[in-house]
Amino acid sequence: MERTVTWRFLFLLLFTATIRVQSQLDSNGFLYIDCGLGEDSSYVDTVTNLTFVSDEQFINTGKTAQILDKTAQPKEYQTLRYFPEPRHDGSRNCYTIRSLTVGSKYLIRATFFYGNYDSKNKLPTFSVYIGLNYWLFKNESTPSNTEFIFEATADYLQVCLVRVVFSDGDDGGDPFISSLHLRRLKEGMYDPFVSSKQSLFSEWRYPDDKYDRWWTSYPDEAAWTEISTNSHVAPDPVFETPSLVMQTAATPLTSKQPLIMEWTTNVNHYDDSHRVILHFAEIQDNASKTDRREFNIFAGGFLSSNQPYTPPLLSSQTIYFNCTWINNYNITLEATSNSILPPLQNAIELYRITPVPAPTYAEDVIAINRIKDDHSIIRLGWIGDPCSPYPWPKIACDNYSDITRITKIFLGDCGVRGSLSDHFQNLTALTELNLSHNNLYGLFPYSLGQLTSLKTLDLSNNHLSGPLPEFLGRDLPNLQYLNLADNSFSGSLPGSLDSTNLTTLDITGTNLSTILPPNLLKKKQNGTLIFRYDDSDTNPSGKMDAMSMIAIAVVVVVFLLIVIAVGTIIFSPSKYVIPDSAGVDDRWSEMTFVEEFEENKNRKEQARQKLETEAEAERERHIRMQEEAFVVLNNAS
Repeated sequence: MERTVTWRFLFLLLFTATIRVQSQLDSNGFLYIDCGLGEDSSYVDTVTNLTFVSDEQFINTGKTAQILDKTAQPKEYQTLRYFPEPRHDGSRNCYTIRSLTVGSKYLIRATFFYGNYDSKNKLPTFSVYIGLNYWLFKNESTPSNTEFIFEATADYLQVCLVRVVFSDGDDGGDPFISSLHLRRLKEGMYDPFVSSKQSLFSEWRYPDDKYDRWWTSYPDEAAWTEISTNSHVAPDPVFETPSLVMQTAATPLTSKQPLIMEWTTNVNHYDDSHRVILHFAEIQDNASKTDRREFNIFAGGFLSSNQPYTPPLLSSQTIYFNCTWINNYNITLEATSNSILPPLQNAIELYRITPVPAPTYAEDVIAINRIKDDHSIIRLGWIGDPCSPYPWPKIACDNYSDITRITKIFLGDCGVRGSLSDHFQNLTALTELNLSHNNLYGLFPYSLGQLTSLKTLDLSNNHLSGPLPEFLGRDLPNLQYLNLADNSFSGSLPGSLDSTNLTTLDITGTNLSTILPPNLLKKKQNGTLIFRYDDSDTNPSGKMDAMSMIAIAVVVVVFLLIVIAVGTIIFSPSKYVIPDSAGVDDRWSEMTFVEEFEENKNRKEQARQKLETEAEAERERHIRMQEEAFVVLNNAS
């Protein structure tokens, strides 16, 4: 009973993708990639007459290998590409295919054949993602495949292989792939199943099926019998099921027996929603002339329609419905009491509908990839969607109203070089940015002024220089943590920082003035601001801005004037007179001298006290001048 029922098992999913690489479908809308084939190589498959090309233009990671025994396998299974590095959970390697037409429907198929290529006799376990669509793949010794039908929402698609490390620390092995097939489908096929919101995941094939859908024989059943016809079966206008597929069918041995089709999957998805597509055609002439064929259709024990069904003669007709199963799939066709002939089934398509995470916001995807290119960030393995199905290393994401945004970037000590990429300004949902301990140079990055949600900014230990821009506080009102330590920034702190929610400010090892704006000074005094600077000098850099130099010069001049005045008083001759001794006794002369001496002493003490008072007043005036200088400098900037 070979080929009594043909069937296709797929999954219904959402399509999305990210990075773009040039590629091209052929004139028929086909693209067949032999993974591991030599660069610039191609060949025509002898069975299907399809042209396979090398995968070199679609991926730049991984290594190529050949299976040990190539004699019994088609050519596309004889080579493969595997990915031995890096060896950590979640590391991914992605093929990128371009030249898709937005709004068109495509079938994408990935095939796998281990073939003991590494002589380890150990089948690996790894994950496969097509766009954002996840499918845990556990390899088998025979060739296997995973298949999707999707509507393109962009002109590119990514297929990613992801290393798995289990909870006990065991490595699932090196991911690998044998081939990739992409085929554009006719407009209207699989409506309304396939749209920009959802897609389909799955032996007859091309050229019998011009869309190269793979139809495989249902396993032999002892309780079934096969019927067939050589007559042409008119295709369904929507699904275009091939006549060759519809020319065979399965029936139970007697009209009183039901026709039961069951499947079991090792994928444990609870409350999975499925879509079942049943293809029928009456291929026995007597069914319409003398005998009646009528039956009910049950899915998972539930009647799919209140009306019994009779298939049309030599014409394909499709019935489809949704149902929910857990692991076990069951379709039963049961003849009615009016039916003379048993139920019949020609072909089946079964789809699993799986929820998919929201794709990352397009502007974020573009920005982070351009940042990656601008700073040559290679070793982190930034490939595929930056947030889905899980974030790239050193990145955190959050979901806002069904849109996923990049919210945190941790690139401290990651070898980021050069002037900071302007594309950071497009990551407008960023709340935390750490670029410390790198080799960034130039002025303070003005592109950061667009990050109005930023709360934490760490630029410490770089080679940035120049003054701080006024927008630092004006355009970043949510800023709470600012670390500028160990750079060459100079000048005063912008007064706009008073408008922020700063709780930590670090300017250690910079040339910045330590004079705080008034509100920050109050926060420091009441303990709500941690302010770090060089303790050895109130001016951490050892250099002085212009206003500070003027203030110090004024103090020096005043001090010199005080010294001159004191010296004049101390060293000037006394102005007392000793009268001539004639006519004056010695006692009177002695008294006059003592009184004059005391008077001079009192005058000197009064002068000293006056000078101390004036010096104290001058010190207070200097402090006021510094405060006024801060206001003048900030207004001028």
